[in-house]
Amino acid sequence: MTHKIPEGLTKCKVCGWYDGQTTRGQFNNGGSSTEKITISCLCKGLVCKKCGQTKIPRPCSNSYDEKSNTFGHWPYFIGMMTTCPDCRRLEKIIEKPFIGFIIDWKKMYYEINLVNPTDRKISSVLAYTGAFCGDTDGLIETSRVTREKGEMLPNSSILLEKSDVDGLEFVIWFHLDIYFEGEEKPLKVWFNIPKNGWNYKDNEEMLPVLNKKGQIIELKERN
Repeated sequence: MTHKIPEGLTKCKVCGWYDGQTTRGQFNNGGSSTEKITISCLCKGLVCKKCGQTKIPRPCSNSYDEKSNTFGHWPYFIGMMTTCPDCRRLEKIIEKPFIGFIIDWKKMYYEINLVNPTDRKISSVLAYTGAFCGDTDGLIETSRVTREKGEMLPNSSILLEKSDVDGLEFVIWFHLDIYFEGEEKPLKVWFNIPKNGWNYKDNEEMLPVLNKKGQIIELKERN
């Protein structure tokens, strides 16, 4: 970041957004105007009816983006929203199976869980997996294995893999064939775990069904 924070703005210690009053000319998108502008933090917003947290920006307010040194305006109709972006995203994710990735840094292990948050039973899961790591000396790849998992009841999970954190020095990938009860053709999906669990801490949240903190990884369809 090469620019300085506009004078009059301070970062809220609760929500992490900026708050205060300054002039438009101090923003990259404010021109040379000396007109005063009020920036509001998220704490001054609306409460989400789903999670009960203040996560909806205040209607007709302005917010500050530190990376671009710009301000943005929240229109009046945002007040019509009853749930926050995080809850809406979660509602969409739990419409189908997802991966619950957990790292326990104290006990030095990670685990990869397949979560079925739906009301449908899964009769079986076929997992094909491997890992690789590349550097200046070339590509190192582990052996590939196939694992057959049993059935999954609605709102349940199964453990696909658990190992010490040293295993995260590799990119871990999975191809899954998920057979829902009553369907002949499986749902063919894939996912991977980035090397060293990159960006894990920024995406850590409470995982549905597992009721543990971890990262939600969406499954991508494959042919």
